[in-house]
Amino acid sequence: MVSVKLRVENLVKKYGDFTAVRGISFDVMEGEVVALLGPSGCGKTTTLKCIAGLEKPTSGNIYIDGELVNDLEPWERNVRMVFQSYALYPNMKAYDIIALPLKIQKRPETEIKKRVYEVAEMVKITHVLDHKPGELSGGERQRVALARALIMDAKLYLLDEPLTNLDAKLRIMMRSELRRILKELKVSVVYSSPDCLEAMSIADRVAVMNNGQILQFDRPLNVYNDPKNLFVATFVGYPPMNIIKNCILASKGDKVAIRSESGSVELILPNNYKSEIIGQSPIVVGFRPEHVTIKESSKEGPNTGRIILIEEAPPDSYIHAMLSDGMVITVSIPQSELRWGLNELVTLEVNNENIYLFDPKTGERIY
Repeated sequence: MVSVKLRVENLVKKYGDFTAVRGISFDVMEGEVVALLGPSGCGKTTTLKCIAGLEKPTSGNIYIDGELVNDLEPWERNVRMVFQSYALYPNMKAYDIIALPLKIQKRPETEIKKRVYEVAEMVKITHVLDHKPGELSGGERQRVALARALIMDAKLYLLDEPLTNLDAKLRIMMRSELRRILKELKVSVVYSSPDCLEAMSIADRVAVMNNGQILQFDRPLNVYNDPKNLFVATFVGYPPMNIIKNCILASKGDKVAIRSESGSVELILPNNYKSEIIGQSPIVVGFRPEHVTIKESSKEGPNTGRIILIEEAPPDSYIHAMLSDGMVITVSIPQSELRWGLNELVTLEVNNENIYLFDPKTGERIY
C-alpha cells in the first residue's frame, strides 16, 4: 500500500498584513511528484519554505511521514531542497559541491567517492566533476545542484523552479530528463513552476495556485480537460483557451444556443444540455484552440473572421482570426493542414462537446 509522504493541512503564512498562503491543503504520496503551478507571487516558494522549515507557518500543520514537523528545525526534517539560483560555491569543483553534504557528516572517503559517481552518472555529469561552476553550462550547473540534493537519502525533495534560468531548448530537454531521474529514484517530490507545460510533463499531480490558494489539485490531463474555474482554464494550456464574455444562452428550437453580446459568435450546446440560466445574466464561454475547425467563407456573419496572424510552430500552426467586433479567436491545427493565408475570410466551427461555461462573477465552472 502506498503511504502518504507529505500532508499539508490548512497552511497559512502571513507577513504582517500580507497573506502569502491562504489555508491550502494537499498531500504527496510515496514516490509521487506533485507540482505547485502558478504565476509569480502566488505562494509556491513560500509553501516550499514552510515545508522545508525555512519559514514558520502562521497556522496549519505539516506532516512528513506522519510526523508533525511544525516545530522541527530544517536539519531535523530530512528534506532536501534545490533552489532556483542553484547556490553553488564558485571556488569549488563540481565533485566537492556534490560531496559536501556527506563530508559534513564525516562519511568515509571511499563511500563519498562511490556515492558521488553514482549520482553524477544518474544525472549525466561525470565528465564535469573536475570543473568549477563558472566553467559549466546552465544545464550542467542545474544538474550539479540536483546531484547535491540527491546524494543524501531524504524523505522528501523540494525543487523550486529549477529550470527557470535555462534557455528554452535546454528547458525542454531537461523536462524529460528530470522526469526520468525522479521516477528512476522513486522519490517523493514537490516541484514548483510557473510553466504549465513543464509542470504537466513532470508531475503526477498538479496543484494550480493563485493568490495564495490552490484552485484545483488533480492529474495533469484532468486539470486540462476539466478545469474547475476560469483561472485554471486560461492558465493551463498553450495557446490559451479562447474566452468570450457577456454571452447569453437562448432556446433555439429544441436546442440551446450561445450568442455573444455583439452577435459575432453563435454556438450550439450539446443536445443533452439542461440549464436554468437560459435568458438570464450573461455568462463567460470558453473553448480551446484545438477544438475549433476552419472552413472557407464567402460572406461575413456569425462565426466568421479574417486571418490576421499565422504562427508556425511545427508540428502545429496557430491561426488568429479577427471577428467583426474585433474579437480574436485562436485556432490550433496541424501544420500539414495549413492552407489559408493572411487576410482570408474564414468560418470558425467549434466542437460543441468541448465548450465550457463560467460564472462571470465567481469564475467558477457552470458547465
